Amino acid sequence: MTNDRGFLPKARREELDERLRQRLDRWYANAYEDDNLFLTLARRPGVLDATWGFIRYIYGGGSLIEPELFELVRKRLAYNNRCLHCSAVTSRAATSRAGTSRAATSGEGEALLEKLFDFERSDLPERTKAALAFADRLSGEHTEFDDAEYRRLREHFSDDEILDLGMTIGFAIGWQRFNTAMGILPDSWRDGSVLPWQPMLDAGAGAETCSQPSGS
Repeated sequence: MTNDRGFLPKARREELDERLRQRLDRWYANAYEDDNLFLTLARRPGVLDATWGFIRYIYGGGSLIEPELFELVRKRLAYNNRCLHCSAVTSRAATSRAGTSRAATSGEGEALLEKLFDFERSDLPERTKAALAFADRLSGEHTEFDDAEYRRLREHFSDDEILDLGMTIGFAIGWQRFNTAMGILPDSWRDGSVLPWQPMLDAGAGAETCSQPSGS
């Protein structure tokens, strides 16, 4: 599965020790089958351990924020950070419970992306919109936060939930910007492929043109 795109080399699956092979099996089972990010990080097992711990906290029941909601936030951040990897893959741990989540939507694929692209005018729940607005604020150029924004969050989240949500958003921002800078691309990417968010940009007035990924 692993492709050779990007600036950084990847560990070879056949050279992983038993512990890392077991962890990769859990990655396939609970995250997604695309292993380009995993094998990039596996060259430095300590970095992989730190990343794995945060991912397990988000999707393994440690966080007060349901994984399905964080998946929507992560997808919105993927657009903000131009991260093709995160826009193309979806966590199985999140989608397995989507039917019971307050964050679940009836749309899939392009329909969901369209809602996330213009979430304030979408039919997404107000709780989800508040989380997405928080993600936009933290991933923007300016991160000042005022009383009105905090009050909007507190209508839907406790302070502990805001802590979980904010820290996991911060983790995802760094993760995605690293992917984008280093050109870590999913196996589904092909040269000349339409960027996932391009149809929404094209439909808007004065749509910007997204550049091709670096390091590809």
